[in-house]
Amino acid sequence: MKRFQERFFDDLVEALIAERDSLDAQKVRIGFYDRDGIQLGDSWTHELAEALQTCRVFIYIQSPAYFSKLWCGREWAVFRNRIERWMQGSGVPESRPPLMLPVLWKPATRNPPATVAVDIQYGHREFGEAYAQNGLHTLMNIARFRDDYNEFLSRLAQRILQVADTYPLPPGDLARIDFESIPNAFEASALAGLIGPNVPVATPAREAVGPRYVVFVYVVGTRADLQNRRRMLEAYADDGCDWRPYFPPHDRRVAWYAQHVVNDEDLNYEPLDLRPDLVQLLRNAEDENKIVILVVDSWTLNCSKYRDLMSEFDRHQFRNCCVVIPWNDDEETLGQAETLKRNLQQVFSRQTHTRFRFAITTPAALEAEFAAAINQARKGAFSGFCQKAEGTDYPQDYTRKPVVSATRTD
Repeated sequence: MKRFQERFFDDLVEALIAERDSLDAQKVRIGFYDRDGIQLGDSWTHELAEALQTCRVFIYIQSPAYFSKLWCGREWAVFRNRIERWMQGSGVPESRPPLMLPVLWKPATRNPPATVAVDIQYGHREFGEAYAQNGLHTLMNIARFRDDYNEFLSRLAQRILQVADTYPLPPGDLARIDFESIPNAFEASALAGLIGPNVPVATPAREAVGPRYVVFVYVVGTRADLQNRRRMLEAYADDGCDWRPYFPPHDRRVAWYAQHVVNDEDLNYEPLDLRPDLVQLLRNAEDENKIVILVVDSWTLNCSKYRDLMSEFDRHQFRNCCVVIPWNDDEETLGQAETLKRNLQQVFSRQTHTRFRFAITTPAALEAEFAAAINQARKGAFSGFCQKAEGTDYPQDYTRKPVVSATRTD
C-alpha cells in the first residue's frame, strides 16, 4: 500500500502544478508526505511537526489501516485542533471548514469512516463515478481506469486549491506543542473533544448480515491433465491452488494472491475443492451468504471434464459469483491466444461483463481484479440475501456476454 501512496502523492503534486502554474514558478513546497513513517518509540521529526502546523489542507486515506495507527491519530489531532482554535477566533466560519479531505482507498460501502470522521461529509462522486464506486486502489491498479484516475487527480487538485483559497487557515504554534502528550484522536477517550458534543461517541458496528467469507474455486488442471495439451507445464502442480499463473517469471502460487487480497479486505478466505457437484456446492455458498470467486486457467478448458463443469456453471446465474481469468503472455499462450479466447467465450457465454474478468496479465492487476470481483460479488450476495429475507425472488441476469480484452498495469 505504501508504494501506491507515494505514487499518489507525487501524481497529486503534479496535478496541483498543472492546475496552478505559479506553484511551480514560486518553488514553494506544495505538500508533505512522510515517506519514512514513524514507528513505535520513534520521535516526531521537525519536518513532520512543521508540516502539520503549517499545511493548509489535510488529506488522509480512508481505510481501516489508517484509523488503526497511533501516529496517524496524533497527526489528525494536531490538525483538527488547529481548525478548532481558528474557529474560536473572530471572522471565521461558524461551521467547521472542509479542510480535512478523505480519499477512499476502497469503496465507502466497505470502508466506512471511523467515528472521529463521521461529521466529515463529503461527496465522493464529485471526483468521478469510477472513483466513487471502486476507490483509489482500483483506479491506480487497473489500466482501463487510467483516464478515471487522471480525472480524479485533476478534480481533487481543484478541490484542494478551492478550499485552501476560501479558508486561509493560519499556522499553528509549533513551540506550544508537546508531541508526546498528544492524544490519539482515534481512541474513544479522545473523541468527545474532537468531534463535538452533538455527535455520539460509538464504534460503528460491523454489518451483521454482510458476507464475511470469500470462497475460492481453482479451475486449474494438474500436470497430468495438461501434459498432452500444452508444452509448458512447470506452472502446474497436483492442486489448483498451487498453480503459478505468471510463471515465468513470477513464482508465487495463485492462492497467495487470493489470500493476500482477502486479508486486505478484512474477510475470511475459504478454498473449495473442484468436484462434479460444484453447482450444488455453489448453491450452498449462496444460501450461506458467501462470496465465490472462480479462478480459471484458460488452458485447462481444453480438458473436457473441466470444460463441461464450467459450461454447467454458466447455465446458472449466481449473484454471489465472479469468474477471474489470469493470463500469462508466454510464447505458447500468445501463439494460441485466439483459440483460448474463443473457448472462454463459448464456455462462459451467459456471464455478464461485470462478473467475468478476463486476461489479467500481471500480478498487480490480478490482486486489483480480485478486489474488484470480491466487491461485485459482495453486492450480489448481499442483495440476494436481503431479497430472500423479504421473501421475494430475484430474476436471473442474462444480459451481456463477457467482453474478452486484456487487463494490464504498468
